[in-house]
Amino acid sequence: MVTRVARGFGRAIAQRLACYSAKSALRDFIEEEGNRAATVCREAGAEAAFFNCDMGNPEDIKTAAERVLDQFSSVYAVVNSASNKPLF
Repeated sequence: MVTRVARGFGRAIAQRLACYSAKSALRDFIEEEGNRAATVCREAGAEAAFFNCDMGNPEDIKTAAERVLDQFSSVYAVVNSASNKPLF
């Protein structure tokens, strides 16, 4: 599972995982860009699905987690690249 896949590090990580045919659950609150990231991963030959989720909203997190588990059965790793604050 990779968070904040619409842009930046999250998207780059999702695309790199796709190069290794990793199954990826991609999460972000920017739906159009998140779906585009999933499409790019699928075009690279990986199984990928986008889940709309605002990581600042506990209910969204719970709902997205349930949907991910419904589709993928389990999660082996989480890459959390979501942040509310700039690093610099």
